[in-house]
Amino acid sequence: MTPLIHRLPSRALGRTSKRLIFDARALETLYSERQLNPSQPESGGQLFGAFTGDAVHIITVTTPSRDDVRSRFRFSRLQATEQAEIDQAFTAGLHYLGDWHSHPEFKPTPSSIDVVSAKKLFRTSKSELRNFLMVIVGTSENVADLYIALVNGRRVRRLTPVERN
Repeated sequence: MTPLIHRLPSRALGRTSKRLIFDARALETLYSERQLNPSQPESGGQLFGAFTGDAVHIITVTTPSRDDVRSRFRFSRLQATEQAEIDQAFTAGLHYLGDWHSHPEFKPTPSSIDVVSAKKLFRTSKSELRNFLMVIVGTSENVADLYIALVNGRRVRRLTPVERN
């Protein structure tokens, strides 16, 4: 897969960040977790990246651990697992940028539970970022169909892709 690029609103994730770039390996991980069969449970994890020049690069995407709660329409992670992943990524020079999960729909949209949970996560976090990312992967093969949004304690703002490399 080729990288996916989105234009960011001013100061949305970093002071000079103007583009959000999903590296090919991160996209491959997301797409490997799609819910293509009726028996597949939701999947999810965290997004980690680096700030380089005028871009935020999503470099690493985590996948479910054996301790996560998963069903067809639900995904829940243990806070201890999440924090361990954040600490490990930070040691490697990467920043926690948000969460992702799958939906068994072609063009995914967030549920009311997704929106409430994402806003609460932002409000209770100790991050210095102005927003987190929320990514939802559907069953479509087209990366433009990913649901990608900026989330803070007040609102969810969907991003649309502007270019592909």
